[in-house]
Parts: sequence; structure tokens; C-alpha cells
Amino acid sequence: MVDPVTLAKCCSFLAGQTARFPSKKVVTDALTKVLFLPGVQAENPVALVEALEIYAHHDVDFADAYLAVIARNQACSVASFNENLRQSGVEVFESHTH
Repeated sequence: MVDPVTLAKCCSFLAGQTARFPSKKVVTDALTKVLFLPGVQAENPVALVEALEIYAHHDVDFADAYLAVIARNQACSVASFNENLRQSGVEVFESHTH
């Protein structure tokens, strides 16, 4: 079973392997193929693939990308310190402290 936490760990590890995976797009292409291998089960595969696409094309980590997909699907906002998350089309909750 591939769950979001497992995929986040894979993204983090593979992104550090720049000789074999020189870009986030190469990482996401490889992981998307893994999600659809025979015998592989994934928790909410559509959301995982959407999150991989956001991860590949925006300056966010996979965990933030997955939160953005879930928030968008549930029509709610995300609390995050990553301003780049706005690029994914999700509303980002901001807390201003004085």
C-alpha cells in the first residue's frame, strides 16, 4: 500500500539522488509509473498523482502539494509557511502575529 507519507519520503530521497533523478519532473514521472504497476495499491491514487504534478511544477515539497490537493478537493484552505503553495491554486491561510 502506497500512502501519502511513503510517497513524500520517496520524493525527498529521490530528489537528493541528482545523478539518477536530475529534476523533480524525473522523480514524479518515475513515482507515477510505480503507482500504476501491477500489484501496487495506492491510497487515493488520483490525489497522489495530482500532488506529484504540483510538486513537479512548483517550488513546494510533496507534503505541501498533497495538502493543497486535499484542501482544493474539500474546498478549504491550507495553513502553511510556504508562500509558493499559492501557485497551486489553493487558498493559503495566513496567521499574522504582532
